[in-house]
Amino acid sequence: MKGAILDWITPRGQSLNPPLARNVKTDRGFHHERTGALLCPAGLDWSNAELVPTLSVDHYTDVL
Repeated sequence: MKGAILDWITPRGQSLNPPLARNVKTDRGFHHERTGALLCPAGLDWSNAELVPTLSVDHYTDVL
């Protein structure tokens, strides 16, 4: 992930848990708590544990 984006989504003085690597793509998107929350479509509740496993980039790419 671009360094600037990682810096932007990480709260000041804190670190992401689990951390996101700047050069690894497998831990991003809906696979990570912070990026998943940012990608979650409006109107859906990311904190809903039953919803999270149903979200995928492929599903929302087809819908859009």
